[in-house]
Amino acid sequence: MVVKLAQLCYPLKQIVTAASLDESWDLCRNTLSRMSVYGKVPRRCLESLEAMQQKISHLEQCMLCLTHKFHTVLANMFSSKLETEQPRQTARRSLYE
Repeated sequence: MVVKLAQLCYPLKQIVTAASLDESWDLCRNTLSRMSVYGKVPRRCLESLEAMQQKISHLEQCMLCLTHKFHTVLANMFSSKLETEQPRQTARRSLYE
């Protein structure tokens, strides 16, 4: 689970590649899958981890969507501010010219 949660942590994403996180996750899943023949606990653990992984993936998508919306709002705010300031500057120049 730590491997999956690491995908949400920006500093770790700078150090650990997505490929190595995916590889670790696959190794964990394969190990638990192979151990499932020895009892129910590894199978239940794998099911729980996969359910958590789906929730983390959904959370990651939500974070990406919110980040995109935030950047869009910021871009709109700055572009509208620039549009309102340009006429003021032009008006000031015409007063002094």
